[in-house]
Amino acid sequence: MIRSLSLLCVAVLMSACAPAPAEMTEAQRAEVEASARAAFDGLVAAMGAADQEGVLSYMAEGSIIAFHGMVWDRGGLATTLDAFYSGIERSDMDNFAPLQFDVLGPNTVVVTSQNSQMTTYKDAEMEPLNAVSARTFVLIREGESWKVLHGHISQHLLRTD
Repeated sequence: MIRSLSLLCVAVLMSACAPAPAEMTEAQRAEVEASARAAFDGLVAAMGAADQEGVLSYMAEGSIIAFHGMVWDRGGLATTLDAFYSGIERSDMDNFAPLQFDVLGPNTVVVTSQNSQMTTYKDAEMEPLNAVSARTFVLIREGESWKVLHGHISQHLLRTD
């Protein structure tokens, strides 16, 4: 409960201190969203394929990912993914709520998603892992590519029986 309230306070403070979205036409905003959406789809596909290099290709230099009270920079994420993905056969992710793309400007988008995920391990004796998560990513455009500058993942495990 306290953690939830803390996260709510942080979200309120961040939104209160955030700059107003850039002045853009609807067509410009739609182009930015479509481009960021394609990149996000690529990131999710790489996650599902347990493709460590693919996931890392979407991480900006200086990126930070927060997950279950742990915070990783790009190097720490690489080490963690290497250990995690080595035992995974595949991880099927499905959005159970519409993705939300908040376009803050031509080079910045905040993506919010709610997912269910079923992870299947290479070791047939390990039960599949079923989880739901809420994810928030700040994407920045670097040239023609979108990269994750910051990501936050809250995940909850579900029973599979």
